[in-house]
Amino acid sequence: MEHVNGELAHGFENLVCVRCAQCFEPFPDGIYFEFEGRKYCEHDFHVLYAPCCGKCNEFIVGRVIKAMNASWHPDCFRCELCSKALADIGFLRNAGRHNLAQIINF
Repeated sequence: MEHVNGELAHGFENLVCVRCAQCFEPFPDGIYFEFEGRKYCEHDFHVLYAPCCGKCNEFIVGRVIKAMNASWHPDCFRCELCSKALADIGFLRNAGRHNLAQIINF
């Protein structure tokens, strides 16, 4: 999934005519989210395209960690034993849990 956040340029597009592709409402302050060439208000973009975090259940916009059959905010994907963030250091799956590799002794 690739998304672009944007702001409508004054003079480039008529702000009154440009509307969300889903709800057809105009964009407050000219701010929109774009996906596959269509512009969306923040609410509709989240509902349609942003995954929900496996821990906090909030929408994820930006970097997404995909692991353990779920999507995660980088700060939410943590070792279940020591709570250290795993997004940039990796993990091992042990008994269905994600754990810091150094904790698991084989």
